[in-house]
Amino acid sequence: MDLQKPFFGLTSQHCVDTVLSGQLDTDCTKQFVANCLSLGVIAGATIVKVPQILRILKSQSVHGVSEAAFIIELLANAIYCCYNVLEGYPISNWGESAFVTIQCILLVLLYWSFQPGHHLIRGSLTCVLAAFFTFVLQGPFPHSALPILGFAPTPISVASRLPQIVRNLRQGHTGELSLLTMGMQAAGNAARVFTTVTQIDDWVVLTGHVTALCLNGTLLLQIVVYWKATHHVNREVAEARANKKGQ
Repeated sequence: MDLQKPFFGLTSQHCVDTVLSGQLDTDCTKQFVANCLSLGVIAGATIVKVPQILRILKSQSVHGVSEAAFIIELLANAIYCCYNVLEGYPISNWGESAFVTIQCILLVLLYWSFQPGHHLIRGSLTCVLAAFFTFVLQGPFPHSALPILGFAPTPISVASRLPQIVRNLRQGHTGELSLLTMGMQAAGNAARVFTTVTQIDDWVVLTGHVTALCLNGTLLLQIVVYWKATHHVNREVAEARANKKGQ
């Protein structure tokens, strides 16, 4: 049987022939599982931030969430995309970060919409980031510096999550953070740890995924632990907003 792209590229012709001959190949099994997980992660990433976006739109509030966390997460994912593009890795190994970047942009814009002000700082930040990514992708970015670029999202991810983690600890609730969004992100991180070990021999990428899994797992745990307190606080905020409108 001659299949140019067996199972839509999820495995190789060699693996198909091996299975049809009645043999079991561990490497082929890992390849198939990793490719399926990659597609699943990318598919999930197309909507991973949608629950958070809808939650903010529904409440008309960004109460309890961190602007810094949104901006830094956007930066980390955008840099990760640049690194993979410059390294020539297939989009199946990093495509989810592109979708997350787009959704993070929407979240930042929503935050700025519901918390206006600081126009000069926010405008300057937008221009600086646009210039930086234009230079990285179009300019003479040295190949020797790629490991630095690839590792950058790891400390940036820590910086993006720590403000929210610390804020949750101090306020005793998780505000408008979405359980579904954080759960999907943690699951995606776990899947990426497996696919990276299986498909890419790159410790830079692996370190980033392990770090992200720990951070998102912590936020997910906080949402569960503070569930009752968060529900109580959000109800009070909604009632206060309703009373203010009624006056």
